[in-house]
Amino acid sequence: MAKGPGGFSALRVGVGVAKGMAESLDIPLVSVSTLEIEAFPYAYLRLPIYPLLPAGRSDVAWAVYQRDDYGWGAIHSEEISNIGAFIESSGTPGVFCGEAIWNIGDEIRSAKGKDALVMTIQPPTRRATTLSFLGAERLSKGMIEDRETFQPLYIRRPSITLPKKRGN
Repeated sequence: MAKGPGGFSALRVGVGVAKGMAESLDIPLVSVSTLEIEAFPYAYLRLPIYPLLPAGRSDVAWAVYQRDDYGWGAIHSEEISNIGAFIESSGTPGVFCGEAIWNIGDEIRSAKGKDALVMTIQPPTRRATTLSFLGAERLSKGMIEDRETFQPLYIRRPSITLPKKRGN
């Protein structure tokens, strides 16, 4: 299952369904970062890959992945920042991909120049086949989540808040 980051309600429902199915069918629970699902199709390029997802409030969720002689994995864990801070902290050359690119691809191209590979693909950009492949790989390595304690990957607290207390 995709563990996030993503929309708060969507993650809660998706993880709840996956945990319920895993428990009732007595099958393993395996999770993959949503950002890794965005990045993996470009692993063959062997460049740093910057998957970006919209995170509201003019922010993006991002991480950095890369394949090298030792394998595939994250070289910078998930975080949220505004677009300007992301552009400033990201390197070049690199591959920039994910659903947020549809809206900010030109800004990245302008800032990073010709060494940036900006994959402007209309959303949805994640594929179930990529999730399945990465999940099967984790399962074969015994990378299984605890069905009772697993929680979605939230990078930011939900935007909903408790109502304000009324005065007397």
